[in-house]
Amino acid sequence: MNMDLKVNISPALTFSWMKINDDHIKLETGELGVLDSKADIPEGISVSKGDHDWSKVKAGCGKDVAALISDVKGDIPLFETAKDKSYSKPLVLRLKATAAGVYKAVVKLAPGSELTVIEHTDSDIPEGFAAVSVKYILGEGAKLTLVKSQTLGDKFIYIDDMGSELADNAVFEAFRTDLGALKAYQGCNSELTGEASSFKVLGSYYLRGSQLLDFNYIASHDGKMTESDMRFNGVLKDESMKTFRGTLDFKSGCAGAVGAEYEDVMLLTDGVGTRSLPIILCGEEDVVGEHGASVGQIPDVVLFYLMSRGFSREACENMLINSRLNTTISKISDEEIKKIILDYLKNKLDLRSIDEE
Repeated sequence: MNMDLKVNISPALTFSWMKINDDHIKLETGELGVLDSKADIPEGISVSKGDHDWSKVKAGCGKDVAALISDVKGDIPLFETAKDKSYSKPLVLRLKATAAGVYKAVVKLAPGSELTVIEHTDSDIPEGFAAVSVKYILGEGAKLTLVKSQTLGDKFIYIDDMGSELADNAVFEAFRTDLGALKAYQGCNSELTGEASSFKVLGSYYLRGSQLLDFNYIASHDGKMTESDMRFNGVLKDESMKTFRGTLDFKSGCAGAVGAEYEDVMLLTDGVGTRSLPIILCGEEDVVGEHGASVGQIPDVVLFYLMSRGFSREACENMLINSRLNTTISKISDEEIKKIILDYLKNKLDLRSIDEE
């Protein structure tokens, strides 16, 4: 299978010579199958199979990716909570990538329910293609905490195409950690249709070698007094490359809405590349939107302070990298997945965990 996918298209285009409006994936792979998956399902969550509105919830990577994933046959699991029920145990999705595979699912929270979802994608082989698309539908007053991570092989191409719809007073908080894959593409579209609904995401990543991370996050404010907050902390090393597109889309009628997008990128070497396209679209007067970015090397004063206490430069860098990654790794309550990530940091990236510093 040879395909040229147009991905992560910005909702508002800028000058074409900047080459940041979108990206392309030249995909050469065999026939796509279904990723191996295992779900740890808390008592009281119902599971059924079918389409379950997966195709109706808009995601962030674009129509080419949506069509690619949709064409892969297979039942789509629907995980559905009970009304007004709070779950003490998380729904855990363990995804194992093979040579070429896709996973798609729907998680639906009934009104008043609370749930944590932990999703981890890894592989036992170094090279392949994996595409994951989970859609989230939150009923009135529902609260969802999502913890995502991936430690794929060094030559993988990875696509994460996520979408969500939030009813009145629904709260969606996401934490994600990205470490693996040669090329990773993230797309996320959150529809804040309900009044006083809230979407927040905190992401961390560490890129090295020739890794590429391209991500496109869109918060679409439709309801009144809606809130969004998108923050990403990253580290770039060697010849790695990061492209961030973040859009706050304030639609007409969303009076009182508030949105923010920030990124903080630490550059460890001169050969890295970082690009950002923060966008605020405003169709309503009574809104507040803000964005900011901090990009640079470790300040000399910080290095001097740490090295004067006996640490080598490498140890200083490791501590600062770990401190950024730990903001999201610490949210992982599943000990098996947490161990996979900490072992990956220690053995594959030669980084000790925070607990070992």
